[in-house]
Amino acid sequence: MSKSSPYINNGLKYSPKKQSNNWCFNDNKQIECIDNDYISDIQLTKRQSEVLFYLLKGKAIKQIARILKISNRTADGYLEQLRVKFAVHTKQELIIKAIRGGF
Repeated sequence: MSKSSPYINNGLKYSPKKQSNNWCFNDNKQIECIDNDYISDIQLTKRQSEVLFYLLKGKAIKQIARILKISNRTADGYLEQLRVKFAVHTKQELIIKAIRGGF
């Protein structure tokens, strides 16, 4: 399996893998990956993966917006997109479904 070269954005190092839909984040010298292969019909963009990553770390939307250098409204928009993709109604349901799914 060939890997594309990692790149840096907003202090995070991304290493997308070509044969899977994983995003790996190097946050505070700790590498973690979000793997959404378990649900084949959910495809996350890089930015949606970033928002989900920080949600799972317990960050609030305002904190995520500040970290990613986007507006609160844009961060809310990504949260809404994630809720639609995961077919849930609340942020709490999204987090639970993502954790249960192995994100």
